[in-house]
Amino acid sequence: MKKNQIGNEVDSTCNMESGKLATVFGQLSDIQFELGKSLGLPVNRLAPRSGVEFPRWCSKILEQFRKTILKPIVKLRPNGTMNWRYYGKMIGIIVRFKTFLSHDLPRIIQDEGWDKMTDEQWVEKKWLLGETELRRHLMAIVKRPISDDETLENLVEKVLKGRCEQFENLINAALFQVAQQDARTGRLFFKGMSEGFTCFLDENGGFCGDRGRTKIYMEFLVYRVEVERYRRTLPIKSRRDLQSWVLNHAKIRIPNDDDWFDHFCDEICLPMKGVGRKPKPEIL
Repeated sequence: MKKNQIGNEVDSTCNMESGKLATVFGQLSDIQFELGKSLGLPVNRLAPRSGVEFPRWCSKILEQFRKTILKPIVKLRPNGTMNWRYYGKMIGIIVRFKTFLSHDLPRIIQDEGWDKMTDEQWVEKKWLLGETELRRHLMAIVKRPISDDETLENLVEKVLKGRCEQFENLINAALFQVAQQDARTGRLFFKGMSEGFTCFLDENGGFCGDRGRTKIYMEFLVYRVEVERYRRTLPIKSRRDLQSWVLNHAKIRIPNDDDWFDHFCDEICLPMKGVGRKPKPEIL
């Protein structure tokens, strides 16, 4: 019988090897891959999977994203008919994303204190970041040889600069196309562009359509390896055990309410083998 790092026995049927953790880049790659697959988008050009299991309850979280924060984007899926308002929305989303990169992202980095990390602290975090895999992926995007002494910061800057240039080309092409149309078509396009600017990201860089659970969903995705390992730990754990672990170990900020947590687990189909949920009252 295997034991985890805290000494508890782990079910041998668990295929998550002891100590195998996904890096930050690996986590994002897995989420991007699974989300793209669920939306029917081509995934062959995405970064490769980390190799760490992506449980069904994580896929259910991505379904919740499609119904909430990603709903405005999913609705813009092409259907074979030219829709100038939707075209404008797409361009508005691109313009807002450029604003996020140039204004919101630097502010978020400062708010989180990442700009104050020392070189020694960054060295300690390299393994968690997944620098080797990230560099390999960025080099594939740049499509040219990169010297070994090229810093990760410079490589990221080059990729973001290239992406912004692509966005600028898309915006200019759209404006050129709409300039050839009549006033009614232009009105639809620019109305959609205004809507697109605010339909996905709000003024603070947060997600529109957030029901208040988006951050909790994301934290569960980040802790998916640990959650799965704890869920399969022997002796069998109940939902109350998992709820206590989430609050006291993972430090995920959830309401300390049994009914709320039961509903949350039901919503994402997060199963626990042990008894821990209140039985439904019998109807006489």
